Amino acid sequence: MAKIVLREIKDKLASNWWYHVKSARFEIDTSLDESSTECDVDVDDVLIHKQQLPGDQYPIIKYHVILDDGTPHLVSNKEVKDMLAKKLVAFIDALTKLPPRCKFIRKFRNGNVQVDFKLPSGVKFALKIDPRDCAAGYIDDSVLGSGPGGTTPRPRPRSTRRKVYWGASYHEVADTPIEAIFGQLSEKTRRKVARAIDMLRSQQNMLHIKSSDHAVNAIVKSQTDEDIEYATCIGEDGRYYCVSNTLDACLGMQGTICKHIILTVLAAAKDGRVPREVLSSWIQATLDNEAVIDPDEATTMFCECKNGPLELGKGWRDVTILPEDLVAF
Repeated sequence: MAKIVLREIKDKLASNWWYHVKSARFEIDTSLDESSTECDVDVDDVLIHKQQLPGDQYPIIKYHVILDDGTPHLVSNKEVKDMLAKKLVAFIDALTKLPPRCKFIRKFRNGNVQVDFKLPSGVKFALKIDPRDCAAGYIDDSVLGSGPGGTTPRPRPRSTRRKVYWGASYHEVADTPIEAIFGQLSEKTRRKVARAIDMLRSQQNMLHIKSSDHAVNAIVKSQTDEDIEYATCIGEDGRYYCVSNTLDACLGMQGTICKHIILTVLAAAKDGRVPREVLSSWIQATLDNEAVIDPDEATTMFCECKNGPLELGKGWRDVTILPEDLVAF
């Protein structure tokens, strides 16, 4: 146990709006309020610092994880979720139940499950875990219970798991000019491009994009939830990320660009302000990188687009991708 003086934590935020997550038990420190100056913490606890600036729709959020020496370390939203996902597996192994404030949301085709950990402040962490990481090799249905995604059956052993190719098939990607933009695609990225192609075929997609010589940013609407939008970024140094308007990382990334980033690249190619060979080089640069989410930049993007980019005149443009654009690319 260590004592942290909150005002000594340097993260460029001036507010006293803090939340303390006791990660081992998934509990919230209810003794912490706006008058608190100190906080007792354990290793791997999470301190969440928020500040709402005048005129902003979304608060700025910073995350600090407590290190072994009792000091706070500034981390990304993704790093917090990765750590909490491991804690979730340990909690399930120890108590064979979900922690407080955790709710089973869905199961995925590869056997993984999503469990949401929601704080009173509205901050939510969408935790994705592989049941095979549990001591038993699976999670019993009674642990998860029922939810929007139903119950999760025991997954196949890893060695016999069938590969699932969602959406369009590989030859549909290889035989289109899109492959020229995306260069030497990995197997995982090919599947994601195939899913993006399916999005193009099923409906028109309007994106708000902002291009520069160094990066392309976009706001992309969710296909499944009208209240969800995604802020995306891809840049010359291989930097990329996709985050929802609740500041949760897009589950489609998983070590590579997601379908929302793919649509961002296609919209930028149609817009024409960034040459296609440049976009292709940026895609290639992402292959060796993990996503690094910038919550401040994402929050700014959502705020700039909340009233429509054309009204704001800050470099944002509307680009509509039509099904027939698949051939044009």
